[in-house]
Amino acid sequence: MQRPRDRAKTHRARRFQRFSRRAAGATLRALSVIHEPTMRKIPKKYASLVFTFYATMMMAFIMSAVLVALNTGIDSGWFARTLRAYVIAWPIAFFSLLCVRPLVVKLVDWTLEL
Repeated sequence: MQRPRDRAKTHRARRFQRFSRRAAGATLRALSVIHEPTMRKIPKKYASLVFTFYATMMMAFIMSAVLVALNTGIDSGWFARTLRAYVIAWPIAFFSLLCVRPLVVKLVDWTLEL
């Protein structure tokens, strides 16, 4: 038979284990709530606008980088010059493609057999 003091230690140990398991479960639940994806997607009706946005971002950066490298060379200030050119080129490319896109769609329809 256990002595009263040993029984108290055992009882405290069991109580601590139950508490620590509950605390660990609560922590895991809290972490799972934090890490759930909360990003909302844009509706399909804006697909052409999103396509234009991404396409012009990449195209304007590539064109700016190449033209700055050809005109001034690649040195320590090349990236800063490229970003300055990109800030000017991207809005122009974006709005140009938005304006020209209907004509391009008609040309593609006229060219391809569908």
